[in-house]
Amino acid sequence: MNTVLDAFRRPSLARRVVAALLAAFTLVWVALVVVDFWDFKRISESRKAQRLAVSALVASLDFADETRAVQVVQATETQYSLLRRESLPLPRDELLFQLARLDGSLVYASKGFSGAALSIADSERPSWTGNGQTYWMATLSTPQWRVTLLEPSLSDAEAMYLISRNLVQSMLIAFPLVLLPLWLAVRRGLRPLRELVTRVGERAPTDFSPLALDLRYAELRPLEAAFNDLLAQARNSIHSERGFVQDAAHELRTPLAVMAAQAHLLVSTTDPALQKVARAELERAIQRASHLVHQLLTLARLESQPPQNRQPLDLVEWSQAQLARAQPAALMRGIDLGMVSPETLVVRVDTQLLQSVLENLVNNAMAYVHEGGRVTLTLSEEGGDVVLLVADDGPGISLTERARLMQRFQRGREVQVSGSGLGLAIAAQAASQLGGSLQMVDGLDGKGIGFWVRWPLQPKPDLHQIC
Repeated sequence: MNTVLDAFRRPSLARRVVAALLAAFTLVWVALVVVDFWDFKRISESRKAQRLAVSALVASLDFADETRAVQVVQATETQYSLLRRESLPLPRDELLFQLARLDGSLVYASKGFSGAALSIADSERPSWTGNGQTYWMATLSTPQWRVTLLEPSLSDAEAMYLISRNLVQSMLIAFPLVLLPLWLAVRRGLRPLRELVTRVGERAPTDFSPLALDLRYAELRPLEAAFNDLLAQARNSIHSERGFVQDAAHELRTPLAVMAAQAHLLVSTTDPALQKVARAELERAIQRASHLVHQLLTLARLESQPPQNRQPLDLVEWSQAQLARAQPAALMRGIDLGMVSPETLVVRVDTQLLQSVLENLVNNAMAYVHEGGRVTLTLSEEGGDVVLLVADDGPGISLTERARLMQRFQRGREVQVSGSGLGLAIAAQAASQLGGSLQMVDGLDGKGIGFWVRWPLQPKPDLHQIC
């Protein structure tokens, strides 16, 4: 029982359509009741119905015979009263007729119509009150007779009841006739979605191939396209992650093998010279493995987490401090490590991302530039964006290799400097997290290579945090 109730409480498109249709019928019913009630009030105030009934009766009294005239009025009264009782389910008083001569003498009056004949002045009024009841009144005269019709008036509540009752019957007939084809259309229209659910449920966890569905409805085709795009992204992401794991394993295998070999040599030999060499090689292998693991963790963190800690920062002062840390290594190789910037440039940025960008670009430039070369950091603001450029006058990178070197574990074919091939990938990912991008440009004085990063001075709001 609870399962059935839970299923009924869950949102359902079919139930939503039925509810919307029921609400639409209700609104239509209310609108028709209001319109019909307005018409009823207008007609009742104009006494149009009573005037038409009296006109029909007067048209048949084109003679002066009193007995015959009374018979005609009585027959009309009987007929109209019967029709009124059949059309009105409410217990109501009967219609009242009065027939009088033009001189005011009363010829006939319905039962319950006490008193003298109504005067000409009375006939000018829209209603008459008598016997504890209010009547709508209409009076017409012929050359021989004056005929008066009194109809018990209906209150607004009674009129609304009668109008609503008549319309409800029509609505109850129309509702299932409209609902049935609409329900069939919705059920047939949702069939492709049920097929989509079935096909997805039958798939293996590793199956990311595109769906092959015949979604003939134009509204559903974008759903299939979006789902196939999602599968393609998942497929590419898994392929990339598998490649990442394989490349990481391949890069770690070399320093681990060196550590194993040198550790074995360090333990097995008693020669002090060999032990010294083995110890030095072991330390270099450990340092290389540690650096590679650090870069792998940094890249994984950048790819999985959005920037979380944007704070105001003087980019010029902060960059000077970063270059000061790299200055000893630059002095050892005679590298001119300089900076071109305005006096101050305040930005709102995640310093960890900025650290990943600047550290990797500067270390990359210093690693590949020749001794006595130049590495220059340039900071500027252009059109509401922050521009950071790290350029050198080293050997440079050919145009055919530039795009490839932005990928993970990719290095130049003729490079002799040791490295993991992750520095540029980390810098590119960090630049993307900043809201910008990393591009390669020409280096200093037409030589070397430059890495150009541009991102908005005022970062866009984080939609995840807003939600």
